Amino acid sequence: MKKQFPLMMCGLFFLVALSSCFHRYHHTSISISDSRDVYQLCASYDKNKTHKLQRLLDEDLRDDNEWSFKNSRVDETITLDDRTTFYMRLYPGELKIKLDKSENSEASCQKMKDVFEDIKYLLAGN
Repeated sequence: MKKQFPLMMCGLFFLVALSSCFHRYHHTSISISDSRDVYQLCASYDKNKTHKLQRLLDEDLRDDNEWSFKNSRVDETITLDDRTTFYMRLYPGELKIKLDKSENSEASCQKMKDVFEDIKYLLAGN
Protein backbone atom coordinates (compact mmCIF):
# COMPACT_ATOMS: atom_id res chain seq x y z
CA MET A 1 0.00 0.00 0.00
CA LYS A 2 2.85 2.39 0.82
CA LYS A 3 4.34 1.89 -2.68
CA GLN A 4 1.00 2.52 -4.40
CA PHE A 5 0.37 5.89 -2.75
CA PRO A 6 3.37 7.71 -4.35
CA LEU A 7 2.55 6.10 -7.67
CA MET A 8 -1.07 7.27 -7.44
CA MET A 9 0.07 10.78 -6.47
CA CYS A 10 2.43 10.93 -9.48
CA GLY A 11 -0.38 9.77 -11.75
CA LEU A 12 -2.79 12.33 -10.30
CA PHE A 13 -0.21 15.11 -10.69
CA PHE A 14 0.37 14.08 -14.31
CA LEU A 15 -3.38 14.17 -15.08
CA VAL A 16 -3.79 17.61 -13.49
CA ALA A 17 -0.80 18.99 -15.39
CA LEU A 18 -2.04 17.51 -18.65
CA SER A 19 -5.57 18.85 -18.20
CA SER A 20 -4.32 22.36 -17.39
CA CYS A 21 -2.17 22.40 -20.54
CA PHE A 22 -5.13 21.23 -22.60
CA HIS A 23 -7.37 23.88 -21.06
CA ARG A 24 -4.98 26.75 -21.86
CA TYR A 25 -4.57 25.55 -25.41
CA HIS A 26 -8.29 25.98 -26.11
CA HIS A 27 -8.95 28.99 -23.89
CA THR A 28 -10.58 31.96 -25.61
CA SER A 29 -11.08 35.30 -23.92
CA ILE A 30 -12.69 38.25 -25.72
CA SER A 31 -13.27 41.61 -24.08
CA ILE A 32 -14.87 44.60 -25.81
CA SER A 33 -15.06 47.89 -23.94
CA ASP A 34 -16.80 51.05 -25.01
CA SER A 35 -16.11 54.17 -22.97
CA ARG A 36 -16.70 57.81 -23.77
CA ASP A 37 -13.27 58.18 -25.40
CA VAL A 38 -12.09 54.70 -26.41
CA TYR A 39 -13.47 51.63 -28.12
CA GLN A 40 -11.25 48.61 -27.47
CA LEU A 41 -11.05 44.88 -28.11
CA CYS A 42 -8.68 42.55 -26.27
CA ALA A 43 -8.61 38.86 -27.12
CA SER A 44 -6.56 35.80 -26.39
CA TYR A 45 -7.38 32.72 -28.42
CA ASP A 46 -6.14 29.42 -29.80
CA LYS A 47 -3.07 30.18 -31.93
CA ASN A 48 -4.49 27.91 -34.63
CA LYS A 49 -7.12 30.60 -35.37
CA THR A 50 -4.51 33.25 -36.19
CA HIS A 51 -4.57 32.67 -39.95
CA LYS A 52 -8.38 32.90 -40.08
CA LEU A 53 -8.25 36.09 -38.01
CA GLN A 54 -5.63 37.62 -40.32
CA ARG A 55 -7.83 36.83 -43.34
CA LEU A 56 -10.84 38.38 -41.63
CA LEU A 57 -8.88 41.55 -40.85
CA ASP A 58 -7.73 41.73 -44.47
CA GLU A 59 -11.32 41.43 -45.70
CA ASP A 60 -12.82 43.88 -43.19
CA LEU A 61 -10.08 46.53 -43.12
CA ARG A 62 -8.50 46.37 -46.53
CA ASP A 63 -9.08 49.36 -48.71
CA ASP A 64 -6.82 50.61 -51.47
CA ASN A 65 -3.75 50.00 -49.33
CA GLU A 66 -1.18 47.37 -50.10
CA TRP A 67 -1.28 46.56 -46.38
CA SER A 68 -2.03 42.96 -45.46
CA PHE A 69 -2.34 41.30 -42.07
CA LYS A 70 -1.51 37.87 -43.48
CA ASN A 71 1.60 36.28 -42.01
CA SER A 72 2.45 39.40 -40.05
CA ARG A 73 2.86 40.48 -36.48
CA VAL A 74 1.66 43.98 -35.77
CA ASP A 75 2.40 46.36 -32.90
CA GLU A 76 1.72 49.84 -34.21
CA THR A 77 -0.77 52.59 -34.98
CA ILE A 78 -2.49 52.02 -38.31
CA THR A 79 -4.18 54.63 -40.49
CA LEU A 80 -6.43 53.38 -43.29
CA ASP A 81 -7.15 55.31 -46.49
CA ASP A 82 -10.50 56.46 -45.07
CA ARG A 83 -8.48 58.06 -42.20
CA THR A 84 -9.59 55.52 -39.62
CA THR A 85 -6.75 55.43 -37.10
CA PHE A 86 -6.27 52.78 -34.42
CA TYR A 87 -3.61 50.95 -32.46
CA MET A 88 -3.24 47.23 -33.11
CA ARG A 89 -1.18 44.53 -31.46
CA LEU A 90 -1.53 41.21 -33.28
CA TYR A 91 0.52 38.16 -32.40
CA PRO A 92 -0.44 34.49 -32.67
CA GLY A 93 -3.00 33.94 -29.94
CA GLU A 94 -3.23 37.61 -28.97
CA LEU A 95 -5.07 40.63 -30.36
CA LYS A 96 -5.60 44.15 -29.07
CA ILE A 97 -7.26 46.95 -31.02
CA LYS A 98 -7.74 50.38 -29.50
CA LEU A 99 -9.70 53.12 -31.28
CA ASP A 100 -9.66 56.68 -29.94
CA LYS A 101 -13.14 58.02 -30.69
CA SER A 102 -12.05 61.66 -30.68
CA GLU A 103 -9.58 60.99 -33.51
CA ASN A 104 -12.07 59.16 -35.73
CA SER A 105 -15.36 59.92 -37.45
CA GLU A 106 -18.67 58.39 -36.43
CA ALA A 107 -18.52 56.25 -39.59
CA SER A 108 -15.05 54.96 -38.63
CA CYS A 109 -16.24 54.11 -35.13
CA GLN A 110 -19.21 52.20 -36.54
CA LYS A 111 -16.94 50.40 -39.01
CA MET A 112 -14.69 49.25 -36.16
CA LYS A 113 -17.69 48.14 -34.07
CA ASP A 114 -18.70 45.92 -37.00
CA VAL A 115 -15.14 44.58 -37.27
CA PHE A 116 -15.11 43.84 -33.52
CA GLU A 117 -18.35 41.87 -33.86
CA ASP A 118 -16.89 39.85 -36.77
CA ILE A 119 -13.78 39.11 -34.69
CA LYS A 120 -15.90 38.10 -31.70
CA TYR A 121 -17.97 35.75 -33.86
CA LEU A 122 -14.87 34.18 -35.44
CA LEU A 123 -12.96 33.64 -32.21
CA ALA A 124 -15.93 32.47 -30.15
CA GLY A 125 -16.89 29.88 -32.75
CA ASN A 126 -15.50 26.36 -32.71
